[in-house]
Amino acid sequence: MSNHPSLSTEQARDIRQQTYDIESMLNAHPLLDDLRRTIGKTESNVWFPMIEQLDQDAIEFAHYKMQAIVRDTVEPPFPVIQPLMVLYHQLTMTCCIADCYLPNVSLTEYATVIRDTWRVMSRGEYFRVGQRLFDGIYRNSPPAGAAADDLGQALSVIWLTWTTAQIAMHRCRTYRKWSVEQAIAYLDHLTIDSLLVTRDTLIRDVLPMIRLRLRHSVGPAVADAAGFSEQVMEGITKAVDGVIQGLRTQGPEEVAEQSRRTQHGLYQSSADRSHRHVERKHS
Repeated sequence: MSNHPSLSTEQARDIRQQTYDIESMLNAHPLLDDLRRTIGKTESNVWFPMIEQLDQDAIEFAHYKMQAIVRDTVEPPFPVIQPLMVLYHQLTMTCCIADCYLPNVSLTEYATVIRDTWRVMSRGEYFRVGQRLFDGIYRNSPPAGAAADDLGQALSVIWLTWTTAQIAMHRCRTYRKWSVEQAIAYLDHLTIDSLLVTRDTLIRDVLPMIRLRLRHSVGPAVADAAGFSEQVMEGITKAVDGVIQGLRTQGPEEVAEQSRRTQHGLYQSSADRSHRHVERKHS
């Protein structure tokens, strides 16, 4: 890490010095408590400040990709299959996030980060949340015709892209044992914050970019009417707040039940799982 291009000369020097200190201590066969104190000191003084700086680089690139995905799916420069365009951007974003954290990334490391990111995405509830955001735009936005499709698609794509970025960041900065379950628990803890980031990104960065397309969809008379822009932003806010309110009002049993996920994000109730278990047992 001392050779990472994003780190300053002073940070690289601190990392090398801490590395030499730990190597010297290990060579002296220290007591376990002394070793733990040294590791804790290194984490506090070197590792965490370094990760915070690398996080900012990854977050900045994720915001850029969220805008790029919406631009290329809503207003593609040439005929494209939209899911493939989204997949392309998310794969390149994942690789670039790996570059933010890991110096001289190998093909194996790229493949590992991509694989583990997909494993978390496919086992979590993130696609369902994206669908609920899309539906919320239809329920809460003013009559906008095809413009509602653009808003719903933009909102759900931003959510999925930000979630993918969060998973890739978590995978790259975890230097201890990593597991899919650990990553899902981490992402679930950040769900509400991620939804707020999704809402703010759409209103602040993406809505001005697709405003002209919205105007063409609804017509100048509607788009120029007093309060139309406020209604659009209110619909976006209500769509996100509806999902957040649903998450906050879930009882402990529902939350525990929803945490029992299956592969590919397909949720099964307890009765369904028991029935399938009996069928497999008899077969």
